[in-house]
Amino acid sequence: MGGLIGDSAPLPLRKDFVNKHMKAGQVLYLPCSFFDPPKDKYLVMVCAGPDPLLIPINSRIRPYIEDRPDLKQCQVRISASDYSFLSYDSYIDCTRVIADFSEADIRDQLLSAIERVVESLTTATIGLIVAAVRKAPTISQRYKKRIIPSLSDNDS
Repeated sequence: MGGLIGDSAPLPLRKDFVNKHMKAGQVLYLPCSFFDPPKDKYLVMVCAGPDPLLIPINSRIRPYIEDRPDLKQCQVRISASDYSFLSYDSYIDCTRVIADFSEADIRDQLLSAIERVVESLTTATIGLIVAAVRKAPTISQRYKKRIIPSLSDNDS
């Protein structure tokens, strides 16, 4: 996860590491009080900066989405064989944008537990997210106008 940088590393080194990973296409593992029940969750940063946007990764497609083709097409399957943080194949849910974190909140979380910086997505996966976001009827045009260029400029 955090690689060779640990929580005991000097603060300037941890800050440099966090700054380098505060980018679109980065997977983070953050505490999410807005889920029911609250839990730590893998999230993809799709737009960095002062008002970051994230998209959740789920272990399965929710039944509501499974029954709606217009939403199911917005699920990006990612394989555990491609991403070391996954225990099993999962789905990036491109029907939901999370805007509940400030940039400072995320930085504080990452600085206090550097292992919350997980892995960067591949260019191919980022392309699939962009395509899914474009089609997502549940994502506002305002968010799409931020997410698509952000991912396109920051692919791995």
